[in-house]
Amino acid sequence: MQKFFVAMVVLSTVLIYENAFAQPATVAVVGSKTITTIQLERVMGTTAINLQSEEARIAMDGLIEDEIIRQEAKTQGIVVDSKQIDQVVNIIKQRFTDEAGLENAMSKKGITLDDLKERGQIVFQRVQLIAKCVMPRVGITQQMFEKFCEDYAVKVHARHILVATEEEAAGLLKQIKEGADFAELASKHSTCPSHARGGDLGFFGHGQMVKEFDEAAFNLTKENPLSGIVKTQFGYHLIQFIDRVSAEKKKVEFIDKMDVRHILVKTEEEANILLKQIKEGVDFAELAGKHSTCPSRERGGDLGFFGRGQMVKEFEDAAFNLTKENPLSGVVKTQFGYHILQFVDNKIATREESIEIDRIKQDLYSQLMGQNFIVAGDGLEIQILKPLEERFIGDNLKATYEKWMQETKKRIGVKVIVK
Repeated sequence: MQKFFVAMVVLSTVLIYENAFAQPATVAVVGSKTITTIQLERVMGTTAINLQSEEARIAMDGLIEDEIIRQEAKTQGIVVDSKQIDQVVNIIKQRFTDEAGLENAMSKKGITLDDLKERGQIVFQRVQLIAKCVMPRVGITQQMFEKFCEDYAVKVHARHILVATEEEAAGLLKQIKEGADFAELASKHSTCPSHARGGDLGFFGHGQMVKEFDEAAFNLTKENPLSGIVKTQFGYHLIQFIDRVSAEKKKVEFIDKMDVRHILVKTEEEANILLKQIKEGVDFAELAGKHSTCPSRERGGDLGFFGRGQMVKEFEDAAFNLTKENPLSGVVKTQFGYHILQFVDNKIATREESIEIDRIKQDLYSQLMGQNFIVAGDGLEIQILKPLEERFIGDNLKATYEKWMQETKKRIGVKVIVK
């Protein structure tokens, strides 16, 4: 099932886990989870933090909101799989001319690709929450939004002629209607650099041209290939339709559910001893029955099938990385103790994905949150929030998100310890 996926990754905010060997001060509590000075230092890129500064407040607000998203996603049953996160990262990579550009941007922020993936998971959860909890408040159903994004992902191939006066445009339009060749007239008269190609602009998507040109071009068809005179800030245009393509969709497989056995013990030392025995050929189920402290020991440690979001993150990540070829985990530490996991089976599902549609959803998220992508020098930002609001809801989507976030914070509970 294709999920609502608007994925924007903010490189300046990085999700981290607490260092087990440090003694960080707690700066905030969100529900039952703490936010510490170590997390704040990582986000701000310094250990010299002034907790009263505006920069520290902004960083702390971001960490609090991330934790709200994480907890609310779990409450709403929103799950994210590794392939979806990888797709977020791939879309980010496409914004750079090469790998070096991305690596340079990450290096400046002091983050790694793994950090980016961790951040991608939070973003994925956030955008699904926006679809599920926010957009319905302003009358946008999931079906309406998906249709809008599909429409917006269409690309048009067109020629145009740009001239300085309406009179000149009218004269050229008359010649074209009488049978003159559009490309030839563009080469002779257009003031746009595209005149060297007979006015050919290639394929372009919604939002890449100024509004007046965009609307005229996307209203053209094979049956109605010629525009009237279109006035923009650049002058007067004539536009000729060449072709139109929809967003390419492909079906991809992903692991929907996993079935694993596990052994849960209290100490890492005991877990390592059991792991050694398993590697030497001792039966996993037998050891689970004898040593595991989990009730699943009655079934030889078998947990049955479970999906994403049903287990704690460390356990889930380990489980979904197991395969028939690589059936045994290492020792996995969680809040419950130390686990060893063994692959039993998995269930594969399929969903449709489209890079073009997902990029549009990312740009919507970026604009909704008032954040900017780091783009690869082409400067082409797809301005989707305004047309979405114009079609459906007026000008209140961002305000509705902010109100929902405040309500969710109040329900979960947020306490700032250090002010």
